[in-house]
Amino acid sequence: MALNKAITLLGIALVMLMAAPAMAADFDPTGPRVEWLGRIIAIYREDTDTCFELNGPYDAYGAMQAGATGQFKACAFGYYDPAKFAPGRWLKITGTLQINAQRTHSPLVLGAKLVLTSRPLPSPPSYWHDPWYDPWHTHYPGYWW
Repeated sequence: MALNKAITLLGIALVMLMAAPAMAADFDPTGPRVEWLGRIIAIYREDTDTCFELNGPYDAYGAMQAGATGQFKACAFGYYDPAKFAPGRWLKITGTLQINAQRTHSPLVLGAKLVLTSRPLPSPPSYWHDPWYDPWHTHYPGYWW
């Protein structure tokens, strides 16, 4: 059962690599898997791929991740409608980060799964703690007499 699944996944990977020569030429499957959030700056076609330039990467609360350069690029196989994926929309990207990308100087995510999302929520406010609160104080459910 596991062998059949591995053979099927290998077959799918080979078909994708043969169908997407532009992505296959630079694709490094050993790169780290990332899940980033970004705001679309531009969308364009490269052979059979659709590529996005994005601001980010942001975390779940809309803050720039530590060590981020401010822009990154993501490419996915196939056609994505520029009207639906318009500049200014938020995009969640899951894919493989390419360390030795020769196409661009900014970080590149290939083989990306793209999901349109809404603007990230701001971080929750810090909780105000009562300075006189005693967690070991006995609370009586009834009257005091």
